[in-house]
Amino acid sequence: MRFYEEIVNFIRVNTIYQGHTLIKNTRKANYSDNLYQSLLNQEVTTEEEAAQLFFGVWDHRYRELRQRFISSLTTSVLMLDWSGDRSMSKYQKGYYALIREIAVAKILQGKNLRDSAVYYARRCYKKSKELACYDIMEDAVLILMRYYGAVKKRQKEFEFYLNELKQVSEYRRIEKLADEYYSSMYVHQSKSKYDSEESILLYQSYYDELSPYLDSCDSFRYQLITRLIQANVDSISCDFETLYRHCCEAVDYYLDRKVLHKTSLYIFLNQKTSACIKLGYYEEGLYTVNQSLKLLDDNSINWYPIKHNEFFIYMQSKDYKQANEVYKQVFNKKQYKNIPSYMKESWAVAEAYLHYIIELRALEVEKPAKFRVGRFLNSVPEFSKDKRVQNVPILIIQILFMILRKRTDEAIDRIERIEKYCSRHLRYNEAVRSNAFIKMLLEIPKNGFRKAAVVRKVERYQKKLAEVPLHQSGKNFDLELIPYERLWEYVLSSLK
Repeated sequence: MRFYEEIVNFIRVNTIYQGHTLIKNTRKANYSDNLYQSLLNQEVTTEEEAAQLFFGVWDHRYRELRQRFISSLTTSVLMLDWSGDRSMSKYQKGYYALIREIAVAKILQGKNLRDSAVYYARRCYKKSKELACYDIMEDAVLILMRYYGAVKKRQKEFEFYLNELKQVSEYRRIEKLADEYYSSMYVHQSKSKYDSEESILLYQSYYDELSPYLDSCDSFRYQLITRLIQANVDSISCDFETLYRHCCEAVDYYLDRKVLHKTSLYIFLNQKTSACIKLGYYEEGLYTVNQSLKLLDDNSINWYPIKHNEFFIYMQSKDYKQANEVYKQVFNKKQYKNIPSYMKESWAVAEAYLHYIIELRALEVEKPAKFRVGRFLNSVPEFSKDKRVQNVPILIIQILFMILRKRTDEAIDRIERIEKYCSRHLRYNEAVRSNAFIKMLLEIPKNGFRKAAVVRKVERYQKKLAEVPLHQSGKNFDLELIPYERLWEYVLSSLK
């Protein structure tokens, strides 16, 4: 009962003011409440506007209000109840609860309420060890080690917590090192060529230093960062077999945890899907897509890239009917208009290729909508500005529609412009297959749109495509919603 007596008396002599929070209550509203409501209603957007609203001028009265308001915000956040928040994982709820409890333990220790501090420290130690929250565990163990050493002078308990402190401190060191390397990787990428041999070797050295703890340190942050660094190395090296293997290991690791880390599992399922697509493992790719979708609310922004992967797989595997179903699911969502512009542009390109398939009669749909190339180009302004590879699918689909619709004069003009563009911007070794396919398209106007003549002229470029199969094309794999070999068959079917 010593713990109860200590903390009850502590609360009794330290009055709790409900007015110090912004949580709804029956007391009379004050300036902090009014400022809170003004911010919620977007009546003020700057500090100057807030000062003007309440006092007509920025002076000491507003500065004092600001300090009280920040204090109220802090107290309100600490008093929030997340138990009913379905968007938060069990791990997140547990971690945030631990933050509050370790703060209580430190306050009680500072007030020399040792029994109460130790009570909370023990709770934090047990729970933080279970969740592998080593930052909280380190603080809890420090309190317990000091208590059993300096206060109780009990050798056995002191040595136990001393050994725990040494172990958790090592885990904290490796967590901090992981954060350092992860941040350094992105700083380095901003200043150096992302996929250079030097970059790959540097990132691999980060992983090599961090990886020995993968089997022993269950830290959420450490595990996520270390595995992401390795996945990054695999990805920029275009070693998709190894990426696939590492993603499988990561997914298995997270599925085996007692506490599910949904975000981490989603990240590596998404990486695994990408590897499956690049390796042609379409059936398994669809399986991982479904695993990912089960982790997300369909109102989540991450729902759209997962559905794009699903669409890509169906287009690659020539299941145009299912691709069309995915397309309708996405475009019929009310939230679609609110997604980021880069996602919209990706889906606009997907829509263009699907319309091409429909106009070719490779997919029968009721009341097919007329596809307007001009409107499409206006919907992809950022991708169109990309002078390397992002705009390649946009360039190609324009030509495909012109050939299909027998607009030979427009096709000649467009193909000539694309030829000039490619000579200036598209390096051959960056997109071997795209270069070869575009040169195949360039042969069409040169040979008067005559099928037999074109077929003879493009043999050398077809050999280039055969030398670099789709699933060996590296980082630019996703340029081909439809493999170029199949697209070429469609192009030939449009010629005389």
